[in-house]
Amino acid sequence: MKDNTVQSTSTRWAVWRKFLDPAYVVLLIAIAVAVSFIITLSRDKARLRAELVGSSGTLCGPQSAQVGDVLPAFKAAGMDGNWAEVRYDGSHRYLIIIFSPSCGVCDHELPTWNRCAKTAESVNITVRGMSIDPLSDTRSNLKDKQVDFETFIVPSMSIQRAYRAVSIPQIMIVSPQGFVEWVQYGAMTSGKEEELLSKLRTG
Repeated sequence: MKDNTVQSTSTRWAVWRKFLDPAYVVLLIAIAVAVSFIITLSRDKARLRAELVGSSGTLCGPQSAQVGDVLPAFKAAGMDGNWAEVRYDGSHRYLIIIFSPSCGVCDHELPTWNRCAKTAESVNITVRGMSIDPLSDTRSNLKDKQVDFETFIVPSMSIQRAYRAVSIPQIMIVSPQGFVEWVQYGAMTSGKEEELLSKLRTG
């Protein structure tokens, strides 16, 4: 009986000695650190996802603008150096044309945009042409072209992202409260032009 007790005690001590072995202790610490690191990364990832979902809409959601999107107000510099404000205070709607004067498709669309701008202004809709190019390039490339609406410079990349100007040209109707009512990317067919003109006239 005594021999069995001694053997049992010896076995337990051998197990404890194994646990106290420096290499084993280092391994346990490494595992604990790795698990802690994984948990921290998971929490950071979840927090980042929540921040993106709760952001102003510039980094999450569909790449292209969608009807119902809410857009931020902004100030922009015009060709003459004066500043204009796009503000959604409930007073009027906007027709916003985002383009690059150096873009061939945009150049081809100018007559269509001029017609749409004329219709918009006839029903008290404010028209804002927004160039994604720098002011000097915009001035140079528009110098010999007929543009029947005021053109401004997109003031920042954050505004360009907020308006989801991922491809150009882009034309959109925005409500007095800043909601996208209608949006079109690329060249407009005659059917799309009629659709836009109808939206401008009837709201």
